[in-house]
Amino acid sequence: MNEEKEKGIEELYNYLVKNKDKMSKEEYNELKKDFENSLSKTYSEKSISKGFFEEYYEKVKSLEVKKHKVSNNSLKKVIPVITIGIIIVVALYFALPVGEETEKPTTTSVTTLPPTTQSSTTLPPTTTSPQPKFEVEELSAPSRVIVGEIVTFQVTVKNISESGSDDVIVRINDEKLTESVYILKGDTKTITFTFVAESLGLLTIASDHERANVIVGETIVTTTPPPMTTSPPTTTSPPTTERPKEWHKVTYFSGNDDTTTMWFSIKGNEWRVKFKYSSSSSTYSFFSVFVYPRGGTTMYVSHFSCDKRHCEDTTYIYEGKGDYYFKVIAMGSWKLTVEDYY
Repeated sequence: MNEEKEKGIEELYNYLVKNKDKMSKEEYNELKKDFENSLSKTYSEKSISKGFFEEYYEKVKSLEVKKHKVSNNSLKKVIPVITIGIIIVVALYFALPVGEETEKPTTTSVTTLPPTTQSSTTLPPTTTSPQPKFEVEELSAPSRVIVGEIVTFQVTVKNISESGSDDVIVRINDEKLTESVYILKGDTKTITFTFVAESLGLLTIASDHERANVIVGETIVTTTPPPMTTSPPTTTSPPTTERPKEWHKVTYFSGNDDTTTMWFSIKGNEWRVKFKYSSSSSTYSFFSVFVYPRGGTTMYVSHFSCDKRHCEDTTYIYEGKGDYYFKVIAMGSWKLTVEDYY
């Protein structure tokens, strides 16, 4: 088995134990679910032993949170909802093959253990277990967009049956979008979908019994009519033209670890963030950025991350005018440059 991957899982578990009383019950439960999923994936790939898997699966199941919520004055010390992305990035890193030969299975070891009457170990759902059943609780989408714009909407589903993976299906007029997710029994999860509004008209987004209508229109340019006058104009003014849009630099942030930035203002309907990241570790790395509206702490409007030791890229955001700020979780140096399109 891979000792490096087992060491990485131990570090993630210690991270959960260290920070479990610094966050709300809801935030911590999300982190536990992601840890369990990553642990199961690594075991199914035979990268960790059965005994190691069972030990840490039971350990993380037994953890509980003492505190229910965190004061706004200690945001920088609290690991908020945004660390979900970090756990996923780090766990997936350790789940990647590293080129070492894994232990060959014996006649008493299989990837997925079917349930028997003699087994008392809690294992991930198998093909013989009852299937999960997802129920759509909410579908949220913008009421009006511009043709050619990237439309983002969210679907919140609840698993009313056994834990497991299933497809969340969304229909946009005659088109179908599908996303496979894993949800524990009784839990809910919000899935984000995106598509391009390619033509004018009315779009109906539907999932289960929930639906939303989105109007796709053109950009409307209004002009001020000339004042009424009884005398003819002495000169003829040339026709006015709309000033072409261009990118404007708004602000710049940099750091070497977790940071909550100052808020900044956006004027246009579209803006972007250019980011650079370099890990300070030779073993693993993580970099994740969440975009919140000013005053918001729970519902972020955009998120981007990097699972490599060095990366440089640009992400585009279509939330429009308003005030925003970043929450950065990082191990290493990073830079963010905000540009507005108007």
